[in-house]
Amino acid sequence: MQVSISSKNASLFTGMVWRGEKNDIHFTGNNIQRALLQVEKTGWIVDDQVNIGFTVAGNIMPGTGALKVLGFAPAVPMETLGDENFRKTYRTRYAYYAGAMANGISSENLVISLGKKGFMGSFGAGGVTSERVETAISIIKEALPEGPYAFNLLNSPNDPELEQKLVELISKAPYPGD
Repeated sequence: MQVSISSKNASLFTGMVWRGEKNDIHFTGNNIQRALLQVEKTGWIVDDQVNIGFTVAGNIMPGTGALKVLGFAPAVPMETLGDENFRKTYRTRYAYYAGAMANGISSENLVISLGKKGFMGSFGAGGVTSERVETAISIIKEALPEGPYAFNLLNSPNDPELEQKLVELISKAPYPGD
């Protein structure tokens, strides 16, 4: 992994040093990548006079004699990623969606677990009986009375009666607040 620092950015940190545990600094590509994926934490590019490394630990402060700060990656809270309209529309904490795997693979447990953490989850209603979907709707609505949740619906050209029944069940389970 190549790290390049422009002199313009480096001047922003003139007189600033990083203080922390040396073993919290990452110098190899895989370790730097893992640290960079911690997007909710500010990361610091530091120079230990031998190598340039990256860390999400420690603090910067004015001073001398410690590791020189060359740059940073600002913290990006997960709540700010993705489409704000998605979060508003579905009243989720995060603009993330999971599930909709048919045959109930995306189960009530998945939808409820995601919903309790602020993510949108969709029950995999395609290919299951109407009784199974009705049970799932009841369980999910009881656990998440304010949402978020969804139910997927697959086209069933070989079983139009099942498709119609699922449409009716799912449409009777409107999203909270609708």
